[in-house]
Amino acid sequence: MARELLIDVDERLKKIRSSSQVKGFSPILWEMGEKRIIKLITHYLQPCHAILDVGCAAGNYIKQIAHQAGYCVGIDPLMETSLLNAKDNLASIRNTDVVLSVGETLPFRNESFDVFLCLSTLQHVHDEEVVLQEIRNCSKSNSILVVQVPITRGEQIAKGDARNFTYSSIQETLISHGFQILKLVPFGYTPRPVQKILHGASRISRSFTKFLIRMANLVLKFKPKNAAMVLIVAAF
Repeated sequence: MARELLIDVDERLKKIRSSSQVKGFSPILWEMGEKRIIKLITHYLQPCHAILDVGCAAGNYIKQIAHQAGYCVGIDPLMETSLLNAKDNLASIRNTDVVLSVGETLPFRNESFDVFLCLSTLQHVHDEEVVLQEIRNCSKSNSILVVQVPITRGEQIAKGDARNFTYSSIQETLISHGFQILKLVPFGYTPRPVQKILHGASRISRSFTKFLIRMANLVLKFKPKNAAMVLIVAAF
């Protein structure tokens, strides 16, 4: 079963990542979003924590947080495009490891990890309910899950065979599996006029573009359903 899932996910993700285009994201917006994610993750980390990154890709998040944790493991179903890069990326960091696997069959003992990352991953998995149950099985008491997914408003955000979540449905999915939502962070305001302004500004000034992005993100506090992405911290 695990091998079948690996083959299935491998083919689907190759298709998605080769054609994927997240609407409404300028490069500067991606950069600012990544910094926000790292800041949020490190807020919950302790030096003794064991971390599992489900869908680690090239291991960039692990690389940035490993020095604040006890042990970090990344899993991904793509060997050539993800894990080989992750192994190179993390080669000099002793408290890290990467494993070829899928979220539906985590190859770890119960109660192994304190913090779980599932960043831009849950929309691609074969069965998100099984993945969430596997995460719960591998979690210690008082564990933390950090989830990031694209938000859909009437159209797919990512091209290819990816699952769609709305601002409400991702919360309902987590709550139905016994997760308690601690924090919601919407980001990436996506109406086309706003994006045209951001792309134009990015050619002129990075600092001005960042200012515009911060202003747009302020709007999301009042209209979070207009976000392109949502970052969720949940406890269980």
